[in-house]
Amino acid sequence: MGSHPIGLEAAADIHPLTSLSTQTVTVYTRHQESCPKNGEPYWKRCHCMKYLYVYRENTSRQVSAKTRSWERAEDRHRKSAIRGVP
Repeated sequence: MGSHPIGLEAAADIHPLTSLSTQTVTVYTRHQESCPKNGEPYWKRCHCMKYLYVYRENTSRQVSAKTRSWERAEDRHRKSAIRGVP
């Protein structure tokens, strides 16, 4: 068994490293042309639409958060992470 804690080898057999996947989600703002913060995608305090940039398994995509509130966009991200969908 070596020096590994009991059950580590069994866990490796059940969940091999190749089955691990990660997902990263970033909230950003798509500013209107008239917004004074146009060009600053991580500015939180304007009323432009917020989006989620989703990275998963070597792919990325952009998804509307369907809100103008940074906090609501973050909430949507947290809820989707629990369900496993963006």
